[in-house]
Amino acid sequence: MRRDAMRQEPKPAMEPVDEAVDHVRGSPAGRLIVEYGDYECPYSRQAFRAIEHVERELGEGGRVRRDVDSGIASGQVHGIPTLFIDGVVHRGGYDTPTLMEALAG
Repeated sequence: MRRDAMRQEPKPAMEPVDEAVDHVRGSPAGRLIVEYGDYECPYSRQAFRAIEHVERELGEGGRVRRDVDSGIASGQVHGIPTLFIDGVVHRGGYDTPTLMEALAG
């Protein structure tokens, strides 16, 4: 089997953004980071600050904050913070360099 035949693009694992329910920032034409977090969680605050930094660096994209209950219902969120990039769960770190690398890939 060819090496490139084994690679598969990740499939989106979340519901589409619903601006009536989700807290949306940024342009709908840019990359999308979805953050499931809790305002009282220090790790969620750290992810929030890193995403703000990424937004300033890229000058594009958007961010959606969703409540944890909807994330748990999706079956993809097992703790907070949980991030999705363009609809695919992000299993890496949530510091600025890691997020910039994930958005570049």
